[in-house]
Amino acid sequence: AAASPEPGMAAPTVALAGMVAPSDVRGELLSAASPMEVIAPAVSVASPAAVAPPDVAAPTNAAPTIATPPFVARPPEATEEPEAAPRPEPARSRGRIAHDAIREGRRALRRGDYVAAEDAFARALQASPRSADATAGLADVNFERGKHARALHYAELAVRYAPRVASHRLRLGDSYYRQGRSADARTQYLAADRMGSAAAGSRLDALARGGR
Repeated sequence: AAASPEPGMAAPTVALAGMVAPSDVRGELLSAASPMEVIAPAVSVASPAAVAPPDVAAPTNAAPTIATPPFVARPPEATEEPEAAPRPEPARSRGRIAHDAIREGRRALRRGDYVAAEDAFARALQASPRSADATAGLADVNFERGKHARALHYAELAVRYAPRVASHRLRLGDSYYRQGRSADARTQYLAADRMGSAAAGSRLDALARGGR
């Protein structure tokens, strides 16, 4: 027979293997736990450091970029064409201008318009600087005006430019005669006479009759 516990002593609790305390008993045990609870430290297991893979450019559908050569500034284009050098007039055109001006001067001389005649002969000489007809015309204009020194100058040029023209020889002889140079005048009249000038004989006769 089991001995009965003595008075004042708690009966020992015998834990029976395989027996699980009911839920109310577990609650009482938890509430009766010591205020100092033992908290198991949380063990942190470090995972291996993640290594980020190198950046890989995602393929794109953009067109490849082609390097362009450096921009070179071009000089501004000229807006105006340079002026062309004046072309010399053809020889035929200058000759035609001189020819027309000489005819104009002769007409003016016949009507006594010495200003217009001198202007026309001067234009002819400008178009053809070695024109014997232009210089002969200027000699005639100055002779009629009484400017015998200028008339002699142009008459000499006419003979220099066209020495085998009888009329130029007569003109130069007349200019010499007006200057009192009878011997020089006779030389020119003789030259004109040899060239077949009919007017040369009358001048030679005048000199023989005692002209200056």
